[in-house]
Amino acid sequence: MAESTPRASSHHGIAIGSLIVAMRRPLSRLCIIPEDRAVHHSSTKPYERDQEVYAMILDKNLARLGIRTPTRDDIYDSPVWTDGDPIYHPLRWSCNVPFTPADACRFADKEEFAYHHYLEQLKSKYYVDRHWFRSVVKSYWGLSADCTFEVTMANRPYIRVELAASFKSIKKKKYYIGYVERFAYIMARLCPIQGLGPLTDIFGFRFVDKTGQRVFEFERMDRVRMRYPVEISKMVLVVSDDKEMKKQQKQQEKRKKMVICYDVAPTKNKVIEIE
Repeated sequence: MAESTPRASSHHGIAIGSLIVAMRRPLSRLCIIPEDRAVHHSSTKPYERDQEVYAMILDKNLARLGIRTPTRDDIYDSPVWTDGDPIYHPLRWSCNVPFTPADACRFADKEEFAYHHYLEQLKSKYYVDRHWFRSVVKSYWGLSADCTFEVTMANRPYIRVELAASFKSIKKKKYYIGYVERFAYIMARLCPIQGLGPLTDIFGFRFVDKTGQRVFEFERMDRVRMRYPVEISKMVLVVSDDKEMKKQQKQQEKRKKMVICYDVAPTKNKVIEIE
């Protein structure tokens, strides 16, 4: 995103809209809304109206650019996490790559080996669909933003969103915090690929400035190995005598929450609950 207020731009002569632009102008000037797709002006869910507008912008941009939404693929099936560890992923029991003696020296066991190949296949599939993923990001953040696939030191997959502003500029402009929270809600609820859940079931989102320095990050809580923050520690879970049931319930609760970290404003770090 540029240092100045983002504006709708063009790509090969085709106009690209973004939600950030929509928030700064009347909706009637943004796009013509079909009669059968009304935008609701009252909602009990945070940013629900913004989500509906974003979905329309994304559809419109994809149509203009001639980009098709990916079809369901096994590699996009949702992995299952427990306290930061992947206990299930699409190749957990179906990795057909031979496990060689050299692999035994490199990986702790076949499970780690299979997870490595899952990340490799996920990366490959991401880049096959890279134009669609870029449209997902640009339809919110504007044309100057870009994105790539990234696996962090914690060995989890992320969509790395590259903003065109500096760390100092982003820190100074407080509205970025609201932009990230809104984007987190939308990505955690919207299911853009038919037959699959939201993208946050698969990826975290990591944002960097124009030099590559991290500025924001959000992901589902069950992907993170961490102590409960204040917002969670104060919650009262349903009491059960069955320890396993309590453990499963706790994991289910985590899957409904997103952890947002603001490197530019650490005191703003928070956990949001997705309805």
